[in-house]
Amino acid sequence: MKKIVLVMLCLGLFGIVFGNAGTQKAYASTAVIDSYVKIYSAFKATDGRIAIYYEMLQSFDKRPCAGGICINQDLTLEYTNILNQRQAISVNTTKGTHITYLPESKYVGNLVVNVRFNTTSYSEIKRHGVVFNYPSTVTVGFHTTTALEAVGSYVVQFTLPAIAFELFPQSRIIRVVAVASAGWATYSGITASVNAFPGLPQPVAGQYTKYTSWYTSDGNVNVKIEVFNSKAAYNNNDLPIYNSTFSKPVNY
Repeated sequence: MKKIVLVMLCLGLFGIVFGNAGTQKAYASTAVIDSYVKIYSAFKATDGRIAIYYEMLQSFDKRPCAGGICINQDLTLEYTNILNQRQAISVNTTKGTHITYLPESKYVGNLVVNVRFNTTSYSEIKRHGVVFNYPSTVTVGFHTTTALEAVGSYVVQFTLPAIAFELFPQSRIIRVVAVASAGWATYSGITASVNAFPGLPQPVAGQYTKYTSWYTSDGNVNVKIEVFNSKAAYNNNDLPIYNSTFSKPVNY
């Protein structure tokens, strides 16, 4: 009888944890997480890491005991992406506000920030939000149209980390393809062929074209094309005869 009473006391103390004991883990409730953690913001830090600013509403014990019965539990902050890559770190267990940094991800795309509570038999996960992750790289390239290119067809190729571009000046079509490059990767489903520069002038021998590409925090990859009458015109800071920017979402 004493043993039964002791177990019932423990169930009362750890109600939500032991109330779901068994082989199945549950994620519907976030009562434990809500009693401990409040995330205020998650963002990409200047050094590339993912910063999470949060408050511990009360101290967290990784091995609580009651009536001689102890459980192992963990409370972590994490991010995941569409490729199911995950980085996690345990919370600061002391009450108060904290900022935690998760390692930089080399994935271009959305990182879903979660709080996760785990025991051997019960789990909770609560989604905070999304951080778009991208390198700060800006790629700049130049091309001088040859006489042969002006009467034939050609393609200009340039890259950003995790993205490759192919521009077909005659058809004004740009092809965007996900590739692994410069140590970065993104969702392999990113591919598109778009008539993105409808006003692009037809190639003429001697034309000088500047290509600039970069990512932005709104989840876009951007390509800017500036066409000059000649390289000399560019060097003289003349205005381009064509200037346009194309943006495509990559926020997977």
